[in-house]
Amino acid sequence: MDWISRCCFYIEQIMSLAAGWG
Repeated sequence: MDWISRCCFYIEQIMSLAAGWG
């Protein structure tokens, strides 16, 4: 997996966690 896909994956995971905390 290239870096852009990895970055997008991590961003999506972080956003998901942030939404869960909110």
